[in-house]
Amino acid sequence: MNQISEYLKKKNKFKKAKKSGRKFKDSDNDGLTNSEEINIYGTDPNNPDSDGDGISDGEEVKKGRNPLGKGTLRDLFIPHHGNDYTPKMLKPKRLLFHVFSVLAVKFIVIAFLFLYPLTAWLSPDLALTESKKIIELTNNLRGGVNLAPLIENQQLNQAAWEKVQDMLINQYFAHTSPFGMNLEHWLNKVNYKYSTAGENLAMGYSNVKEVVTAWEKSPTHYDNIVDKNFKDIGVAMTNGSFKNTDTAFTAQYFARPQTQEIPQANAVKTDSNTAGEPLSISSIAIKGDILSDVKVLKAEVNLPPETVAAAVIVNNKRIELDKVSDTDKWQGVALINKEEEKKIIQPLVPATVARQNSAGQTIVSPLDWQEIKPIKTSAAERYQLFKNSPSANMLPVLTFSGTYFKILLIIFAFASMLNIFIEIKKQKPHIILSSLGMVALLIGIIVF
Repeated sequence: MNQISEYLKKKNKFKKAKKSGRKFKDSDNDGLTNSEEINIYGTDPNNPDSDGDGISDGEEVKKGRNPLGKGTLRDLFIPHHGNDYTPKMLKPKRLLFHVFSVLAVKFIVIAFLFLYPLTAWLSPDLALTESKKIIELTNNLRGGVNLAPLIENQQLNQAAWEKVQDMLINQYFAHTSPFGMNLEHWLNKVNYKYSTAGENLAMGYSNVKEVVTAWEKSPTHYDNIVDKNFKDIGVAMTNGSFKNTDTAFTAQYFARPQTQEIPQANAVKTDSNTAGEPLSISSIAIKGDILSDVKVLKAEVNLPPETVAAAVIVNNKRIELDKVSDTDKWQGVALINKEEEKKIIQPLVPATVARQNSAGQTIVSPLDWQEIKPIKTSAAERYQLFKNSPSANMLPVLTFSGTYFKILLIIFAFASMLNIFIEIKKQKPHIILSSLGMVALLIGIIVF
């Protein structure tokens, strides 16, 4: 495009000089002055036929052809009688070639991103970046209810990191590990002295907004986010294989330093406002025909004998429970469709049970979901995730393809505008439509 601009500037400059009355020499009598041949066309001022095709340089220029051979910028971009008012850049065969080239490059990029594993994408540096986004979104929610922002604390970041690593290594998703290690353990391990603390967990990942939204929609997790007693925050992410599914774990830790004393009740919170220990759970499972639009979400929980009513909440989906006769087991089912299934599982937050005892008290406690199996992040979600937040290994491929598409967009947009506004009376509608179609295709490919 710069070459075209320079070419037009030189032509205009020569026209102005000629109009001013300046005389120019034509040594080879080919109809082009020495100045034009040297400065504009690059032909030999002492050779009337620089490219040796039997037609003088001046005659070729008059016909809109390249005096040095095929493909002048004028032929490529500007409609005139020499190219039948169809710039070569916009000829159907050339457009078709570029359409196939663009689609081929895009296909290669998409295939590359589809095949790229989530475990290789979430590098430590990228996990740190995504974690900071979660902190930012969390503080935005607090700001919405006029609460002071939480301050990122490196000890809490480290404690959260220890937690997600432990869940991945020991293949569990719960506030308490199979070996009895809970929030208190991880805070003590990093020597964070606290007066109150809380923990939010999530498994599965497509983007940070979905993780924070899942916490926001769950009342018990949201309580942690907007708890006015908390001052510090730490977030960590990791990814790997969990029960043969490529997934990601996120831990969000909240706390108030011990020097800022508050009453000790509920000093350690998980995703609820109670200090009770997590309850064991026989199962929470989604069952149904793989082709069916409706599935059954089934929960079975062991509850204390004094329980008179109970319900399990899984990602804001409530399952009312009924007691199994002569046992401590409570069971319940709920019908869900495919969209609800996805919302429940991706991303997943720990389940809770709300139970009412014989004294009329309602107690909300976290549940350790033993039979959990995450849904793999879909190919479309992975593509958008990788495209919007590329890892270092992806950047060369995305940078090259993005630059290639943008250069073509500039070229075809420029050619289309010249074709529309030059020689308006001799336009060819099909050429204009096809060129604008190419521009629209490139815009779509860049955006997608």
